[in-house]
Amino acid sequence: LGDPNHAQLVEDDAVAYISSRSTNGIVKVNTTDDATVWVLGGEYGHFNITDFDGTTYPPGATLWAGQHNAEYFGDAEFCMFDNQYDMGNNSRLLCVTIDDEDARLASLTWEYQFDDYSTHFGDNDRLPTGNMLGCYWPMYQYGGNASADQYDERALEVTRPGGAIAWKLDLKGPA
Repeated sequence: LGDPNHAQLVEDDAVAYISSRSTNGIVKVNTTDDATVWVLGGEYGHFNITDFDGTTYPPGATLWAGQHNAEYFGDAEFCMFDNQYDMGNNSRLLCVTIDDEDARLASLTWEYQFDDYSTHFGDNDRLPTGNMLGCYWPMYQYGGNASADQYDERALEVTRPGGAIAWKLDLKGPA
């Protein structure tokens, strides 16, 4: 696993989902024998994953990178903060759904892209309303008026499916 940053026990603690940041994957583990059941995403992945544009990538492809806190939210859906670590892209809130576990098919189902890049941390949680709650610490800020929009940490709620910001909170430390 290398660099796990989130573990979640389900099914009466018989299954663990582990977010493996360094391998860009979500690992399903049988906790009774510690066997890896499958890996979703990343270089050791077992799934064909369909992107938003309809392109299907084979097992081993990296569609998210350096993710934080990949969590299972039910209905075969996992959501994460996709740092896009060393990919040259902006960070994003991302959800992926397993369409058919036996056939090893999954799809990217929702995203919200930032005008920022965060290497360090982030989170993406589904709220009871279905909206997404995210937070992160940007390393680089690209969009808008970068000099007027400086902050050290941001928390926000993004509507789903629409992708509008319901509210946001920017925190800034001393200059």
